[in-house]
Amino acid sequence: MLGYVLRRLVATIPVVIVVAVVVFLLARLAGDPASVIAGENATAEQIAQIRNRLGLDQPLLVQFARWSWSIAHGDLGVSIFTNTPVAQLIVQRIGPTFSLAVVTIVLAILLGIPSGVLAAVFVRRVPDRVIMMLAVAGFSIPIFVLAYLLILGFAISWPILPVQGYTPLARGVLPWLGNLILPGLALALVYAALIARTTRAALLDVLAEDYIRTARAKGLLPREVVWLHALKAASVPIATVIGIGIALLVGGAVVIETVFAIPGLGRLTVDAIARRDFPVIQGVILLFSGIYVLINLLIDLSYTWLDPRVRFT
Repeated sequence: MLGYVLRRLVATIPVVIVVAVVVFLLARLAGDPASVIAGENATAEQIAQIRNRLGLDQPLLVQFARWSWSIAHGDLGVSIFTNTPVAQLIVQRIGPTFSLAVVTIVLAILLGIPSGVLAAVFVRRVPDRVIMMLAVAGFSIPIFVLAYLLILGFAISWPILPVQGYTPLARGVLPWLGNLILPGLALALVYAALIARTTRAALLDVLAEDYIRTARAKGLLPREVVWLHALKAASVPIATVIGIGIALLVGGAVVIETVFAIPGLGRLTVDAIARRDFPVIQGVILLFSGIYVLINLLIDLSYTWLDPRVRFT
């Protein structure tokens, strides 16, 4: 196991290098940071001074080497517009995004897995058709539309939840959760649809196995066969899709945090893109890339716990 983990960690090095190169080049191709900082009415001399101060007049390879060296030492740079270290901005914004991700994942699992199990148990019957129809709708409706429908239903027509903002967990669990229910549910509905479809497909394959028929012949209750035996055997593809869904939360968080005015990394990214604040954009993308690689590793390692037949060599 330790050897596998070490090999996976070593294998992530080329991935990190490629991501760093792409992020660096995209930021440079998007425009001249010096011109953005100087403004529309700046003279060529002012722009040149800014380029010299930021090191943008150096060859591209030299700029990349200096930037990579700073990243390797934990220095993500300084925001062009706020003059605040990027690492500090990320630390300030990561709490709301992490809270939103946790609430979304919990809601998606609580909605998706039972729905998928119910659809598999009643396959080709009314519950199955209704759940799959709702799953297709969850995939098809854009996230921002779901968000506005939830706001209309639970904040305007039936005003029981706040519409916008974020309350830190330190101020109490209920205020914290109250601000995250609607945005978390908007994200979770799409995520739960993916989990439900995967759970249904994986469970149908397992329920057709011989040992499941043997368990039924021994007189085990149907719920014991499904929840204690079949679902555990089908857990590997379910865990995989949960991990993939966590990565997909990044894109959804940008939209949801904008709709619900949550001061998280999604809003930080949108604001940075609008102002072409390249150090912030680069820092956030690198952070999300690192999280994605880590989640993939954790999902792979979870296979041995979910299914003892899986062995890493």
